[in-house]
Formats: sequence, C-alpha cells, structure tokens
Amino acid sequence: MSEISRKEAEKALYRSLETDELVSKEAFARNGAIRGFQTFQVFFEADIWIHRDGVQNKTTTPQKCQVCTTENTSQWLESDVQTETDTEATVLKHLQTTGVPYTETRVESPKEGSHSISECSSCAGCGETVCQWCDGEGIEECYKCDGGGQFESRKPCPVCDNGLNYCDDCEGTGYVYAIEECRSCTGSGEQPCSKCRGDGQITCERCGQSGCTHSYDVETRSLEVTWHSHGLPSTWGADANVTAKTVEQLGLTEQSFTIAIRSSAETQLSSSPFEAAILTIDYGSEGYRGLVVRTSSGLQFVFDPQQGPPATTVRRKIADILSRFPIGY
Repeated sequence: MSEISRKEAEKALYRSLETDELVSKEAFARNGAIRGFQTFQVFFEADIWIHRDGVQNKTTTPQKCQVCTTENTSQWLESDVQTETDTEATVLKHLQTTGVPYTETRVESPKEGSHSISECSSCAGCGETVCQWCDGEGIEECYKCDGGGQFESRKPCPVCDNGLNYCDDCEGTGYVYAIEECRSCTGSGEQPCSKCRGDGQITCERCGQSGCTHSYDVETRSLEVTWHSHGLPSTWGADANVTAKTVEQLGLTEQSFTIAIRSSAETQLSSSPFEAAILTIDYGSEGYRGLVVRTSSGLQFVFDPQQGPPATTVRRKIADILSRFPIGY
C-alpha cells in the first residue's frame, strides 16, 4: 500500500467530522487548523486468553440445537486436533466465521459425543399440551357480556323527547334501558378460547411441536482479549497504544491476521503492516489528535479516545453565524 498523503488524511478528517455531525467542513475552516502531519507504518496484535468456565447440560428444541444446526461442533479457538497446521486452520476458520473479538466475550460450545434425543417430557411426544387458559375445554367466557349472554343497552326515550318533558318511562333522564341478547356469543355467554382457538390444545413450548427434545453438554468459555499496536509514534499519546474501541472503529476484523498458537489457552493474532498517519489538530482553543489508517475498505479515521473529537458549541455556532451575516453598516 502507498503512503498516505496529507490531502488524503484531510479528506478522511472532514468525512469523519461530517459523518458524526460534530463539526462541518466550513466551521473547521473558520475555527480550526491542521498543525502537524506524520506518516508511519503500524501493525496490530491481539492476545486472546481462553478461560474454561464450566460445563452444564442444556435441553433445547431441534430448531435451536447447536449440534444439529452447525457444521462443525468442535469449531473453536481451542481445538482437539494434534498437528499445529490443523490447529491454525481450525482457529482461522472460526475467526472468519465469528469475527475477531474486540473485548472479553462468552461463548458456549457443545461437547462432542454428548448429544442425545429423547421424548419430550412435557407433551409425552405428541407435540401439544393442554391449554391452561381454558383447561382444555376450548371455550372461555364471552368478554363482551361477561358470560351473561345479555347486556343492558341505553337508548333515547321515545316518549319525553330526550328529557325535555318529564315522563315515568325515563324518570326525566331522557333515556330508557333495555336488555338485549349479546351478539358476540348469540346469548350463550361463551366463545372459542382465544389462546387455543377452540382446540383445547396448544403447541408444546418445550419441544416446539416436534415431540422430542435435544440434550447435550455445553462448555462455556470466556475470551480475554488485549490489543497492542506497534509503530505508533509517541505523538499519539503517552503510552503510544490504542484501545479495543479504536481497533473496532478502524474495522480491523475485516483484515487478514496471522495466527500463532502459543498454548492450549492462548492464541495471538498479528496483522500485516498498515500505512498510517497522525494529524495534530487545533480547533478553537483546544488541541486534538487523529489517527488515519489505510485498510482494505479504504481510509479509516479515529480520534484519540482519551481526548475525544471536537464539537461545535452553541456559542461558537452563534459566532459563526454572526461572522457570515455581519450586523451594521
């Protein structure tokens, strides 16, 4: 890859500012300036430690079974194969499938040979259970008439002209009340169960109507990830390093890493060198640093996470407006 030019770095800076809606290019031109520009090469490493967090039994439906729905159940950073070449290939395949982790994460992996299929104990293999809402009867109380089959309706009084003239029928209220048959349940006070649609049976939640459950032992592992950078000049910061958030913002998971298996519990990833540059920026009365890295997806820009990006304050926005539209003659 070719060395990053100052013009390319400036474009990456402006694109980052406008994408995040922090500072417009025009506002930066009025209130900011690029004070320094330095190019170099940098590569990144990730130390991944694998911690075993125990084994537990898991029961799932066939659709959610991790053994049946994955091609290779032993696809993990810690492989059972003996040769170093096969180990690196297994690790590489896993990283290509799941991506390079940025921070600590927990993953479950089924143990080989622990898979078993049994009849569902909740539905005795039929795939359905009794509806608890209607106790298997398939009917429930009509919600419109509260199970009475009738309801009281209020209508304008036909005798007193809506209460203008007092009469005994409505007692001066202007309305009379009548008992009518419920149209929703045709007077029966019952309707089909809203949960089971009148069948009295519902799909078994434990097996998903399959009648069987899949059980297997799941080994839980946690990954402790530490990122390092090599080649960053001291002008980037006191420790001349990057955080996991910086690596994530640069999108380095899309790059190819060299894998080194140090032990059964530790793996190291190393990237190829990247062309990079540091921009030293003044905006207002504050100073900022930005890192530009050329990746396979183009130029990526990120501000020093310890400082953060510049942002246009309300006072500065007002000053910008007044400078463009001067008051007076």
